[in-house]
Amino acid sequence: MGGKAGNKGAVSIRFQFYSTSFCFICSHLTAGQTQVKERNEDYKEITQKLSFPMGRSVFSHDYVFWCGDFNYRIDLTYEEVFYFLKRQDWKTLLEFDQLQQQKSSGKIFKDFHEGTINFGPTYKYDVGSEAYDTSDKPVLAIVEVEVQEVNEAARESVFQEVSSFQGPLDATVVVNLLSPTPEEKNEFPEDLRTELMQMFEDYGTIVLVRISGGQMLVTFADSKSALRVMDIDGVKDQWRSNAGDICRQQVSSSCYGYRRCQSKTLSNL
Repeated sequence: MGGKAGNKGAVSIRFQFYSTSFCFICSHLTAGQTQVKERNEDYKEITQKLSFPMGRSVFSHDYVFWCGDFNYRIDLTYEEVFYFLKRQDWKTLLEFDQLQQQKSSGKIFKDFHEGTINFGPTYKYDVGSEAYDTSDKPVLAIVEVEVQEVNEAARESVFQEVSSFQGPLDATVVVNLLSPTPEEKNEFPEDLRTELMQMFEDYGTIVLVRISGGQMLVTFADSKSALRVMDIDGVKDQWRSNAGDICRQQVSSSCYGYRRCQSKTLSNL
């Protein structure tokens, strides 16, 4: 989280299953009974700063699953919590739950759905008892950490070796015009999109096509198909411009996440 939230933060992973995208997040928010604002800011920071390839954000996905230690507390005294806990009065406890209060006010987790809660508050206990932790804070800990430097050249070599036969992890090919006009830099030509789509269909199943300015991003159902498309890198395709003149435009295709691809260049069509 850019060093803005101390030792708290989040990790995430995303993937696409056929045409549906998923995002899983695990986070640890600020602790403390009264630090509600700080926890809300942690949530906001995560949603704004967590990013994925090709400009995706947390809410760019069809489904988002968020878990972790949110650290929201119950605004009741220790004795009051135990009173309702012994009676399994979950409804009353939830009325004083900071997480539910902040969510109801629209400050966090908007449009998220939580399952039915029919159990007591989850918190650590005093050793050998059923009493919630009563120890003084903070707790001093000594941690020994061994740090090893990553060999970047070796890492790059392994990455290239795996990518060369496995293909890009995102199964996405980025298509650029090598000599675009000013108009084509702002928007990929529509006539050329149709022609390229017909060509790409021979290489595999296409699940998603996006236009981002002068780029055309094509996502296949599997990485192998995206890798095979690299065979047309540098091909020249003949098509009609908007002005009606015949022109020749060279097309460059590259696999997203597949740096310095070794690809073939076909002779001019």
